Amino acid sequence: MKALALILALGMIHACIEGITSFLPAPQAHNFSYSPQEKWDDSWNCSHCGHKNYEWTSICGRCGRSK
Repeated sequence: MKALALILALGMIHACIEGITSFLPAPQAHNFSYSPQEKWDDSWNCSHCGHKNYEWTSICGRCGRSK
């Protein structure tokens, strides 16, 4: 009898939680700050030799001059 009462109580708690959370809005994918369409190019071209360098370096890979 106690087991039946426990199962019934857990089922009612579960139903209450499901009912309350059904009123909350689901998270949408467009609310996240990153989307693949928003890529940008952080590379820079060396003013001396014109080599295209990337944002993680401040020294040109071809001529050795700094940004």
